[in-house]
Amino acid sequence: MKRKIVAVILSITLAIMIFSPATSMAKSFKFNLDASKYRIEVDLTNQIMTVYEDNEIVRQALCSSGMSGFSTPTGSFKMLGMKERFGYFVNFRVYAQYWTQVVGGIYFHSPTFTRQINSKSYMQSSAYRNLGEKASHGCIRLPVDDAMWIYYNCPAGTIVKITGKSYNGALRSKLKNKMRSFANYSWTKDTTPAVNYGTGTAIVTAELRTGVSGQEKTIGTLSKGSSVKILQMNSTWLKVKTGSGKIAYVRAASIKVNSKYTTRQGYRLQAQGQTRIYENDDINSDVIATMDARDWGTHVNTYGSFYKIRFEGKEGYVLSGKVKKFSAQVPRSATTSKIEYIGRVNTEGLRVRMLPSTNSDIMGLLDINDQVSIIKQNYVPGWHQINYGGNVAFVAAEYINITNDD
Repeated sequence: MKRKIVAVILSITLAIMIFSPATSMAKSFKFNLDASKYRIEVDLTNQIMTVYEDNEIVRQALCSSGMSGFSTPTGSFKMLGMKERFGYFVNFRVYAQYWTQVVGGIYFHSPTFTRQINSKSYMQSSAYRNLGEKASHGCIRLPVDDAMWIYYNCPAGTIVKITGKSYNGALRSKLKNKMRSFANYSWTKDTTPAVNYGTGTAIVTAELRTGVSGQEKTIGTLSKGSSVKILQMNSTWLKVKTGSGKIAYVRAASIKVNSKYTTRQGYRLQAQGQTRIYENDDINSDVIATMDARDWGTHVNTYGSFYKIRFEGKEGYVLSGKVKKFSAQVPRSATTSKIEYIGRVNTEGLRVRMLPSTNSDIMGLLDINDQVSIIKQNYVPGWHQINYGGNVAFVAAEYINITNDD
């Protein structure tokens, strides 16, 4: 009798484990800024999205591309910079999570939701069940965790190839079998703070449109002086929410950005290798200049994965992962910095500079045999970061002998 009772209990427990929805785990993420790390392939024939690192598959899932009348464009694209954590489709009056722009108005994103609430209760079940079929209005729908992964790991410049391939029923079935039923579906709870793009003020009367093109439908106007909340941004277009709650797209030139997301002007940017400067925040745009390793430019603004930069009289855009950012030329306190090494100066009149560059402001001079407290050896190639009178400073590494003596 006892054995029968135990068997019944085990059977009930197993049934609960199999048929109960999975518990979603909580996780925090960091943005990858290296556009060359991954490449993405979207197979329209089989409705499969595959991510490669080198030639190894690191992620693969069924997707939904554009249905009849809303075809997804084919070709090889370098991803653009607009992203949104949980956004509203102006044309279709639904929401989706983890928007990552491929080209124009085409994004990777999650299945659609009826409300901006991160709960399966508001996900459209058909959007999930139709993964593996052409069902979108041109975008590429993915399971939430896959859209989330692309959002954090694939910055502007990541290569996306959208094409058709030979039918592969076996792979489609394999991926379909890995998917949970909608009743048991869950996804990772994202605890990462959402990017705050800040607010803006209209500097002229501006047209509000349904998408990122002057060909999109005009749905209203924004009066000069009106305030908006910025939801997505690049150098050409902003997605905004007006004071009345209307969500639309507006040309970026019409808005003065007052943003927590954009860092203050005046930062210095140093190229970490040969770095292209683009005409727009889009690596498909024209290259207007090239920085060599250790060249310096001035930071003007931040747009997603791009910095707007001023270099040799020109303004353009660089991928943020290609440069290193330094504070503007105002002394920074070094009182809390840990000393890594002690060194001694091996030349007369060594110039102490605010930044690791011979073009940077001179803070003072050191004499031969002066002791130096080194915060970071070779902070950038050829320059040590030091504590100079309680402030962070830099000296040329070739003129310092590391001694570690007190």
